[in-house]
Amino acid sequence: MSPKHHYNHRISPKLTATLAALLFTLIPLQDGMTLAGMTTATAPSSAPSAPVRIVTLPQGFVRVLAGNRNAMCEPGDEIWVRDCLMHAPAGTQPSTQPSDLLSSLQAHKDALETQIAGQLALKDKQQASHFVVDTLLPVVQHLGRLRVQVIYLVATREDLKRLVIAGWGSDQFHYNRIADKIAFNGIVDISPDAVDGESIMPAPYLENDAIPARSASLREDIGRTEAGVADMISRESQSAVQFSLARFIVESGIAPLNLKLDENWFAAGVVGELSSEDMAIISGAQPHDIVARILQPDPNNPVSMSSIDLAHPIPPDQLRPAIAGAYADVFRRRSIGVIAAWSDRAGPDAIKKTLAAIRATPPSDGTALLELIRKTTGVDVSNELQPQ
Repeated sequence: MSPKHHYNHRISPKLTATLAALLFTLIPLQDGMTLAGMTTATAPSSAPSAPVRIVTLPQGFVRVLAGNRNAMCEPGDEIWVRDCLMHAPAGTQPSTQPSDLLSSLQAHKDALETQIAGQLALKDKQQASHFVVDTLLPVVQHLGRLRVQVIYLVATREDLKRLVIAGWGSDQFHYNRIADKIAFNGIVDISPDAVDGESIMPAPYLENDAIPARSASLREDIGRTEAGVADMISRESQSAVQFSLARFIVESGIAPLNLKLDENWFAAGVVGELSSEDMAIISGAQPHDIVARILQPDPNNPVSMSSIDLAHPIPPDQLRPAIAGAYADVFRRRSIGVIAAWSDRAGPDAIKKTLAAIRATPPSDGTALLELIRKTTGVDVSNELQPQ
């Protein structure tokens, strides 16, 4: 069997645009800040149009379709490739798929509405009910239609190299002449019913491999790819649902507080903590586990989480555009970590009590907010806001 290659995939921005059309953008708190620390943008009326990605058939290759699986290969490989497409076992599915989120939301709708209304001290529970029915449910239904149309490119390694050197697939393949290797930077297009197009997945084999070895290799590629795609859709779906929950919490509970720039850490942390509690009802996971996943730092983020001063955030207009997104991501994660730790120490009602105290006596600035938190819950978090 041929050795396996590791390929880096990135999610198409079309998914983000589609969800943005449903969810719009987070409401700004003050001074042009959103919970992520970024300036807001006008919500799109619809997802921007983009060309549908259709994988070009290499010269001398044929398309092979079997059910919802699709491949490209040379004519001499068509029989065994078709057999693999028809009979390869499905990849391992994640425990939480979009269909599971929908079933759980429908089953726990009342509990979710009651919890949201209690978290935000909503005078009318119908406000939470309208959100769940009119916004959250359509989002989850939309996520259940997400698909990725994978096209397996079945070829010998030498044939793949020949195709790439000749210019085929130059948007995703690159030939490194010094190392004599093919680099692949795949783009995975996730969209409702896969309408945004096709995603290529190389499935190379060695020229001297017998057909049983080739078949085993392709079956393994299919299983691994389907498992990876399912896991990707699962993770993106759960993130989208929590984003929708967060947006409602911002609109209904945080934005009315009119918090200042140096109080933004509290807003971001509370939204992350409360949306994790709500997400737990839908996903079945523990809130602490959801928060723990959020707190995992992005290894590609150049901004260190420990370097952030939450009490004195950098104003958006002073951030270099190239670093603004990275700073916002770290600011959000660190803020959620502070609120989660504070909530554990101060008790399960700490957030509710503090929100009520803010509504009763709005703090004038970040220092006043810290004093209010200390008096209300008996816990001083000022040291946790400093760079570590």
